[in-house]
Amino acid sequence: MIINGQKFIRVRFADGESGWAEDLGDDTCKIANIPVSHGYNIDDVVECCKGVEKAALGKVLKRGFECKTGIRYSEPHADNFVKLHHLIQEAGGKVEGLLPGLALVAHNKLDLQKLCDDVGIEIEIQD
Repeated sequence: MIINGQKFIRVRFADGESGWAEDLGDDTCKIANIPVSHGYNIDDVVECCKGVEKAALGKVLKRGFECKTGIRYSEPHADNFVKLHHLIQEAGGKVEGLLPGLALVAHNKLDLQKLCDDVGIEIEIQD
């Protein structure tokens, strides 16, 4: 798939979980979403085997973010997700919604609890 001139490929993070990555050529790609599976994160540059329907990922060559944290956030879900998205993006992280009230955050050791408390969004950190 081509988006804004960039080629994206389907990748397999783990059994039962796939996603998207930007094809960087030379058997490498850059992960384009936050996987639930441990070991990979959004913006990681990784080795990949592209000769299959969903490319198999290998060694991480460059980390995009140090941490990945699941959070539950309070209602109203749609409004609070928009607030979370802007807040975390301004702090240098990325957020992806999983379900209303549940999201994954990619970050570099942000204090998510304090960040959200400071703007009045109630969250619960998920391990």
